[in-house]
Amino acid sequence: MGEYVFTEKEVEIKGKYSLVGTLATPERNEDTVPAVLLIPGSGQIDRDGYVENMKFATNLYKDLAHLVTSLGFISLRVDKRGVGKSGGDFFETGMWDLVEDIEKCLGFLQEQSHVDPERIVILGHSEGCILATAVNARNPVDGLILLSGAAETVEEALQRQRKILVEEIKNKNAVHAWIVRVCNLNFSIFVHRKILPASLNSYITIIK
Repeated sequence: MGEYVFTEKEVEIKGKYSLVGTLATPERNEDTVPAVLLIPGSGQIDRDGYVENMKFATNLYKDLAHLVTSLGFISLRVDKRGVGKSGGDFFETGMWDLVEDIEKCLGFLQEQSHVDPERIVILGHSEGCILATAVNARNPVDGLILLSGAAETVEEALQRQRKILVEEIKNKNAVHAWIVRVCNLNFSIFVHRKILPASLNSYITIIK
């Protein structure tokens, strides 16, 4: 079987905020076909893989969408809340806000006349793996594709990252590093809670 030719169109998904994405549809003779919903990793990354705050374009998700669509799947990739053309504030968006947005996207796919609602797969990348499994626990789908997901819990990851940060500080030629090395003091990170999503407030801790 060769690759399918496909067409793309921009779509809008209604929810708490308007989400804008791209729906790619292969040219197939069947009345309904399976679909793949792509969930990106963390950060201000748009539907194609462009990182807004870094002005860095990878086209990762655009390329993935084109790949799965060329194999005969309908694909949907969406600008996350507060990114690209989607509404909302990225910095006020927590994990469960993203989960709810993904559920809206699933509902949108299920309502498309040419999508088989019983054959929808979620493809998550990096943080998208966490979100995909959270969505599947609440609203089971036909399958999950998890790319570069974490092999540890959030708590384990935070502990490991804190230890790495402390070691980096100790090895720096700076006043703070000198104090840490000589006095063997615990170093605290103080974060202004207002700039963090609500879901991260519980993770503000002291480095030990």
